[in-house]
Amino acid sequence: MRLYPEQVADHLKKGLAPCYLVFGDDPLIKLETLDRLRHTAAEQGFTERHRFATDDGLDWTVLLETCQALSLFASRQIIELELGAKPPKEWAERIRELRSACTRICCCCCTAPGCPPPRARASGSRP
Repeated sequence: MRLYPEQVADHLKKGLAPCYLVFGDDPLIKLETLDRLRHTAAEQGFTERHRFATDDGLDWTVLLETCQALSLFASRQIIELELGAKPPKEWAERIRELRSACTRICCCCCTAPGCPPPRARASGSRP
C-alpha cells in the first residue's frame, strides 16, 4: 500500500502497520512522516527505539535479532533503518526479511532517498 504525505495521519488513526518504507526527495516531509510514526508508536507503547544505518557496515544479523529480542526495559520497540543513496540489489531481499521479522512487539521504519525501484514498490511495501 502506497501512502502520500497527506494520507499518513488518517492511516495512523487506524493503527500502525508492522513495517514502513519512507522515501522521497524532500527531507522535511520525510522527517515529518517519521515524527508522526514515532509519535503514534509512542502512544501505542513502543517506548524503545533502535537506529541502524546501512552506510555504517550494517550487520544484518544484529538488526534481525534486535527485531525479535525482548527488551528488559520496554515491551515494544521501534527499529529505524536508514538506507544509503544506492543500496545494492540484494538488500531488497534483506528488507523483505526485515519486514517479515517485524512482529507486534516491533515496528520497523526504513528511510531512503528518492523513490524505490519499481520492483520494491510492487512488493507491497508500506510508506
